[in-house]
Amino acid sequence: VNFYNGAVEAALTLLGAIAAFVAGLIESDFFEHFNLWILTVCSLLEGIFIIISSFTHNVLLAYGMYVLFGALYMFMITMAR
Repeated sequence: VNFYNGAVEAALTLLGAIAAFVAGLIESDFFEHFNLWILTVCSLLEGIFIIISSFTHNVLLAYGMYVLFGALYMFMITMAR
């Protein structure tokens, strides 16, 4: 289990960095026009990831939802700058 914890944190860091980089590439005009929709959809997806993670008995699925949640969170934080 300790191996999975390290691998999941490494994957989260890598995907979070990629998500933040992609968020930085989005033009500010596009974000200013669709900012509420982008943040709403991202928040909805994060909620779905948390709900799936809380009801599953599969550890790998829970890890996957954690990585997706974290990467999307880092994307949103960068977009909300």
